[in-house]
Order: sequence, then structure tokens, then C-alpha cells
Amino acid sequence: DMVCSAVEESYDLLSIGYRSAVCIIDMKTGEKVRKIPAMERGAEDQVRSTGFHHYLISIGGRCGVSFFDIRNESFLMVGERGRTTNMNTGDGWMLRNDEYYQDFGGTNQKQAVYTHCFDPSGLRLFVGGGPIMAGIKGAYASLW
Repeated sequence: DMVCSAVEESYDLLSIGYRSAVCIIDMKTGEKVRKIPAMERGAEDQVRSTGFHHYLISIGGRCGVSFFDIRNESFLMVGERGRTTNMNTGDGWMLRNDEYYQDFGGTNQKQAVYTHCFDPSGLRLFVGGGPIMAGIKGAYASLW
């Protein structure tokens, strides 16, 4: 099931986010260029939003945003050990009612990223989201 999409007009690319992957489509030919698996492992419904900044694709998911370089065909890595870059969301706000305590046992939960976009310079990223589970009320917004 398609859950999100984004367009990079300068390069005629379309990204379509599905539950556990993002497909990149060449808008000139209509052909699939690449399928990118979600970085987060272990659960379905990981992809929630997708965006472009030139050849960099950002993928919002259950707990944050990961970045994939189309030219190098790899997720961005940082540090000496080549760890994958994944910017995680914080706690945000959640209504801590009976349903929350029943589902999470009172533990803090990261917020899913349902929307994100770069500013024109590409140096800042707005991230907005909320709880991953239906029925739980909450919100998250941040400027990274």
C-alpha cells in the first residue's frame, strides 16, 4: 500500500513510499530506478514520509529519518565505524491515558515521522509526526 510520495522536479524523479520500502521512479520513462528498503527493521509500516534534496532521499519512519544517497546507492554513514545515519525523534507529547498505559506500560515512546521537508538551503529539516499506534493521541514537531 502506498503511504507517501515526493517529487524532485530538477531530476524528474518521483519517490513512492510503501510500508517497508521506497521506490524511485524516473518520471521521463516511468520506469523504476531503485527500490530502497526501510532502514528500520523488525516491524511493518516503517515508511511514513519521503522527501528529496537533490540526490538525497529522506525517509521518515517509526522513530526518525534516514537518508539515502541515490548516486552512491547507500544510506549515509557517519563516524569511524561507518554507522548509518538515522536522526531519531524525541518523546514529543503523548496523552498518557489508560490506553497509553495499557499499550506502552508507561514507558516513553518515540514519535513516528509523518511529514518532513528541507528548507531551501538544505541545511535544516522540519519534522512533524505523532504516535505510530492508532488511538493514541500525541504530537511531535522539530527543526533539525
